[in-house]
Amino acid sequence: MEQMKEDLGSDLVYDFIGDVLEERFESLADLMQEAIINREKLDDIVANMEKGLSEEHAKLLKLMQEERLTEDTVDLNTMKREHNRLTVSRIPSRAYSDLASYIMEKKKVRMYESNEGNVKRIERLPKFIRESIPSLTNYQGDTFRFTRYKEYENDEIALLNSDHPLFKLTLDLMKRENDKQSWGNYLISVNVPEPMTVEIYHINIVDGTGKELERRFLHVARRENGMMITLDPIGSFQKTLWSN
Repeated sequence: MEQMKEDLGSDLVYDFIGDVLEERFESLADLMQEAIINREKLDDIVANMEKGLSEEHAKLLKLMQEERLTEDTVDLNTMKREHNRLTVSRIPSRAYSDLASYIMEKKKVRMYESNEGNVKRIERLPKFIRESIPSLTNYQGDTFRFTRYKEYENDEIALLNSDHPLFKLTLDLMKRENDKQSWGNYLISVNVPEPMTVEIYHINIVDGTGKELERRFLHVARRENGMMITLDPIGSFQKTLWSN
């Protein structure tokens, strides 16, 4: 009874208890008379009532769940748009492996290939990398095996992601390399609502044959509070910098 009150509410419980009694007995007086005259049947009466209440409890719970599903409207169009947005913005898993391979090659790290180049192996990181990266102080010469294809992934061959130690090492090496660069600074006067430092990145995308697919500039601005925003590259040259 207490569980029914918790699930359905006291008012609803008392209403259908009355319905069950009326269905099984003509009136409450008949029930009392039956219990007094045939006292030996009282346990059976109680058992039948409990069975009936349990059945009604299950029916009402199911009905309430169906009504709740009906009331909870699902905006399929919004869900589909959000799914598409996440799909487009998600970084392909192969990109992690490609970036790691590229940086390791630039650093002259020896890599071995197998399975027609689909699986790569680094037996041991060079000493100059181990000594320059603080996070590698506990490095014990572990071998890294990784791939850019899901079908080659197993317990010994990793499909790299943002949390993999090798990819984190890749980012660390990139950061250290960028810190060595000498960047040119230019001061320009444009109509902006606040002071900011703007970094311009040249992005060049090519296919497997080397054919250029896209070339563009990415304008990233740092506000005084440290927040990073992107700027409209066309607006930058038209002295109207705001993008989003």
